[in-house]
Amino acid sequence: MTTRFQATATVSTSPQRVFDVLTNPARHSEFDATGMVGAPASPVRLTRVGQVFVMNMTYREGEHVEHYQSDNHLIVFESPCAVAWATATHGGGPLGWQWRYDVGPAVDGAAVTLTYDWTDAPPENIRRFGVPLTDTDGLTRSLELLSRACKAR
Repeated sequence: MTTRFQATATVSTSPQRVFDVLTNPARHSEFDATGMVGAPASPVRLTRVGQVFVMNMTYREGEHVEHYQSDNHLIVFESPCAVAWATATHGGGPLGWQWRYDVGPAVDGAAVTLTYDWTDAPPENIRRFGVPLTDTDGLTRSLELLSRACKAR
């Protein structure tokens, strides 16, 4: 059974510029292909492993719309090469899935790999939260949006 999706794309800017966008939670909604990510509860730049950043989220299923917050525990911070966080309920511990971005130089800019891994998610969390929340196509779309976000501003 698959417990991990991954996509890679080249972004036509420097690895540092990509990393700067990724470590600014106020920009995360710009490259979220699910449409769930909103503004951060407090716009603080990501700077170190162990940091927790809170995001305002929206879940939609048909007519049902739910607004909530998620905590994201920074588990990797290697400037400007990698950043990853584990998602948690607000005030709770990690649920067992993580989002990781690996950034490196490429001929035409930066090579960015996005990995969504729910290997450590307990079966009850998979059922409760409908994991996986996206697929490889969704990750590819997120990388396209990240490319646009890096060119903006």
